[in-house]
Amino acid sequence: MNSFSLISRRWPAPLLAVGMAALLLPATASAQFGTRPDATRPSAHLGITTGVAATWLVDNRLLEDPNYLDVQTYRRAPIGITFGYHFNDRNGVQVEAVKTMQGADFQIRANDDDETRLGTKNVRLTYWSVPVLFKYTSGAARRTRFEFHGGPQFNFLSSASDINRYDRAGLLRVVQGKTDITEINTRNSGHLVKAGTQAQFGQQNDYRNTTFSAVFGMGVEVKIVGPLYASALVRGSITVNELRSDIGTERVKKFGYEAKRQSALLGGQIGLHWQFISPEEGHPKDRPY
Repeated sequence: MNSFSLISRRWPAPLLAVGMAALLLPATASAQFGTRPDATRPSAHLGITTGVAATWLVDNRLLEDPNYLDVQTYRRAPIGITFGYHFNDRNGVQVEAVKTMQGADFQIRANDDDETRLGTKNVRLTYWSVPVLFKYTSGAARRTRFEFHGGPQFNFLSSASDINRYDRAGLLRVVQGKTDITEINTRNSGHLVKAGTQAQFGQQNDYRNTTFSAVFGMGVEVKIVGPLYASALVRGSITVNELRSDIGTERVKKFGYEAKRQSALLGGQIGLHWQFISPEEGHPKDRPY
C-alpha cells in the first residue's frame, strides 16, 4: 500500500475537506459581511436534533488485515438535545448531548484465489457524546444565515462489540502480527470457519469509558415562524485518544496486533430550535429570529 493510499484511509478526504472549510470560511464571511453596530443582543436557544454519519475506524492493523475488506459504513445519531447562548448576533457557544453510533463494517474474505466473501465483521460502538462548541454566525439576513462551529467533544461509552459472523464455510489466513485471528486449526496453517457461526473479538470492557474528539462543522439556520427555526449542518469529528482500554490494548499486544485505534465521522444533522431573545437594544424587525 503506497503512502497516499494509507493517508486517504486514515484521514478520509471528505473529513479533511469539511475541516478546512469550517476553519477558513468564518474568516472569509467575517471579511465580507462585517459586524453590524447593533448586533449586540444576547439570546439563548434550545432544540432537538437527529442525523446520520459515515463512520470509519482509523486502525492500521485492522485496515491492512488480509482477512478483511473495509466497506463504507453509515451509523445513525438518532436523538440529540442542544442548548446554546449567543453573546451577540454572531458569536456564541453551544452544548449538545447526542447519542452517536460509531464503528465500521468489513467483509470477511477467504484465503483462496477468488477471495470469496465468507461473512461480515461488525465493530459497533455507541456513545453519548457531549460537544462543547464555539459558534460563529455569518450574514445579517433576517430569515436565513450560515453558521460555523468547532470545539472539543466528550464521548461516554454506552455499548461496544466486535463480532465476526460467518455466512459460509471457508479458510482464513493466520499471520503473526498481521491478522486478529491467531488460532491455526487445519494442517495447511489456516483457520477453518463454519457457516452460521460467529466469533467475538471485543466487548465493552475492551474500550475506554470516556474518549475525546475534535469537532468541526458548518450549516444553515432558517426561520420557520416566530422564535422557531430549523437547522441543517454538516459535521465531522475525529477522536484524539485511543479508543481501547488497557484491557483491550494488552489483549492485542499479546500477538503483535496493536495499533492506535480512533474513530472518525462525517455526517449530516437536522434540528428544530426555539430561540429566546433578550428585549434589550434594537428594533424587533432587525432581529434575525
